Amino acid sequence: MKKIHLIQISVSNIDKAIKWYCDILGFRVAKRHYHYPVAIDLVHKDKNFRLILHKDKFIDHVYPPGGRTQFGIEVDDIEEALKNLEKKGVEVIHKNPLNFPLGRYAAIKSPDGDIHELVEINGRKKKSTQEEQSKNRAHKK
Repeated sequence: MKKIHLIQISVSNIDKAIKWYCDILGFRVAKRHYHYPVAIDLVHKDKNFRLILHKDKFIDHVYPPGGRTQFGIEVDDIEEALKNLEKKGVEVIHKNPLNFPLGRYAAIKSPDGDIHELVEINGRKKKSTQEEQSKNRAHKK
C-alpha cells in the first residue's frame, strides 16, 4: 500500500456537513468528485488529504446504517485549537487533553456525531513555534 487516498464519512445532512468541515476544520469543496447532493469531495487546505462526505440514505444498501468514521487532525497547540473550536460552537468531548505515547489528544464531535481527534505530537509544538518566529523575523527585515 502506498498511502491512504481518502476517507469517506456518511452524513445525514450534506449541506450542514459541508459547512462544518469547511468552516470549522479548514477543508474546501473540490471539483474532482462533485456529485451534489449525493457526495462531495473535500480537500484540506494543505491539499494532501481528501475527505468525501456521502449522504447516508444513498449508501445504506451498500453498508450497514450507523457506520461512523474517526480521524485524527494534527495541531501545533492543542489547547489553542480546542479554544478556537469551542468558540465556533464545536462540541468538545475532552476539555483537557489526554496523554498517549506520542503526545496528547482530545476528541471533538461532528454534527452527525462522528468523533474526531485533535492530536499534538511531542516536540513538534516547540519546533513549529520556532519556525514561525524565524519566518516573522525574516519578514521584518
